[in-house]
Amino acid sequence: MPSAPRAPKLLIGEAVDAHTALLRDPTDWPEVDAIDTAGIQLIVSAMKAGIAPPDHVLEAPAVRDLWTSLGLGDTPSSSTR
Repeated sequence: MPSAPRAPKLLIGEAVDAHTALLRDPTDWPEVDAIDTAGIQLIVSAMKAGIAPPDHVLEAPAVRDLWTSLGLGDTPSSSTR
């Protein structure tokens, strides 16, 4: 009798590491040159938790492009936070 297929595993170690970095004082923001949609989600989550990303993160071209592509509107600036 064949065995049941194994369910894929979701490894979230990198997400946990990123969350830990955001909780450090001062916050250890990830490099923005290689950001992906998960990184944008992390930025949004940080903002919802009251952690304001520095301007160099929000103004990075990769962040702005993905932010717009995801339909999140204009990236917030220091004057709108």
